[in-house]
Amino acid sequence: GIAGPLGALCVMLLAIAEQHARPSHELLAAWYRRVSGDHSPDQAEQIHEAIVTGRAARSGSDESRRFAKILETGTLPEKQALLAVIGLKYHNDYFPILGAALRHRDACVRAQAAAVFVKLKEEFKSRLKSHVAFQSVGTGPNDSEESIRRVHAILSCTASGFIEPAVARDAHAAAKALCTRAIRNGQAAGATETLRCRVLAADGEHLDVVNILQSRLPTTLAPEARGLLANSMIALGHHRGLHELLKQMNVD
Repeated sequence: GIAGPLGALCVMLLAIAEQHARPSHELLAAWYRRVSGDHSPDQAEQIHEAIVTGRAARSGSDESRRFAKILETGTLPEKQALLAVIGLKYHNDYFPILGAALRHRDACVRAQAAAVFVKLKEEFKSRLKSHVAFQSVGTGPNDSEESIRRVHAILSCTASGFIEPAVARDAHAAAKALCTRAIRNGQAAGATETLRCRVLAADGEHLDVVNILQSRLPTTLAPEARGLLANSMIALGHHRGLHELLKQMNVD
């Protein structure tokens, strides 16, 4: 049988289908197989491939708008395939689309979106826990690179939309410690300090970001660091400082 949160939601899907004479059991089962990662060919698979081919790997606002249109005007199989794309190829840009699906007028779509939400939430929670819990006591270059990789992974998880703020703050504390360890072990200080600023910005600590990055010459800042500095200045309302930064960078 099917167990766990996804199993319970699948049972709910079938109950909704019976109550409202919506899609058949076979169609719902096909969708369930798809979102669970079963790649056997079926109708949802074919539509999924039509959506994904040459497009799903490219995330961004254009794709989000296209997905929103499918959710609003597409057929049920198209909406099922869309939810499968979100479940299997998730990008942070898809979170608002999933939220819209959770509020959809069709109860079947809402239930399917809930199943995807549960699946992704559990995946990100598990992934984050593994990156935070892993401990390495080495001091060599490989250990520094591993620390940096873990910081990127932690930020990816906490930016997903599925991690509670309190859990994200604890994870960011671990990420800051990993950045400090990497710098001590000889990792490129400028790039690692910029990564640490990304963590600070994710926690809303914009004043610290400004203080750290303003201590370096603006002309020596990499594009990512300049963007972090500008965004933190905007968040703090430091318009004069932002104007000076643009002048120093010769930006009209």
